Amino acid sequence: MPMTRRRLAGPRRMLVLPVVLAVVASLGLAAAPASAQTTPRAFDAVTTQWEGGRWKHLGIKNDRYVVFDDRRVYEEGLIRNKWPFLPSAFHTNLNAAAVIMDGSLWRYTFVKGNQIVEFNDNRIINQVLPPFGNVDAFTIYYAYSVPAYVASVGSNLFSWDSASGVIRPSFQVPSFVPFDFRSNFDDISAEQEGDAFKVSLYKGYERLIYVDSVFGADYFVERVNVRNKWPHLNTFFNTTA
Repeated sequence: MPMTRRRLAGPRRMLVLPVVLAVVASLGLAAAPASAQTTPRAFDAVTTQWEGGRWKHLGIKNDRYVVFDDRRVYEEGLIRNKWPFLPSAFHTNLNAAAVIMDGSLWRYTFVKGNQIVEFNDNRIINQVLPPFGNVDAFTIYYAYSVPAYVASVGSNLFSWDSASGVIRPSFQVPSFVPFDFRSNFDDISAEQEGDAFKVSLYKGYERLIYVDSVFGADYFVERVNVRNKWPHLNTFFNTTA
């Protein structure tokens, strides 16, 4: 049974993102850019954010984006039209994306190749150009009111928080997750729910959710085809196929 999701209150500042990504790069890991991936998939990047009493998702494929929840599409269009101030490299074929709330605005993080940009709907907040190594997937969530991060490269997952900056390179997908969902994700989304860590993995046209509890009560939630889960996205999927 899926857990009841709840929002965590906390500070709205990401403190050490460029530093920790540089440390991930120092481990000598690299992934192929999004444009090099050839397996059919629903999204290049997808992320989740609590807003207005519900969980909303931002999905990105090729040069298009869609904002939606489990029942409806809120908006859809071209990245370059939605955020014209972004460098052109971020207008298509992203590796990963993440969102947190910054006051009343969504604060986005887009990752492509060895570049990262943080921004809201009005302006760029931070742009990091020096190489930090490519990642397959990346997400931000609040862990006990502190921004925390997860990134994946192949079958390796890394987690850390902005308070300590301590990276845990041994973080792995649990063994009860099917083998084909343990590596090479299209993207990843995570939320802290009480003492549990809820992870959504996206690969191809599927989403898999599992819960990793600090008390060891880990369990599988669901594995679904996103075309069946979100039939209201079929226009988006058909346009970006």
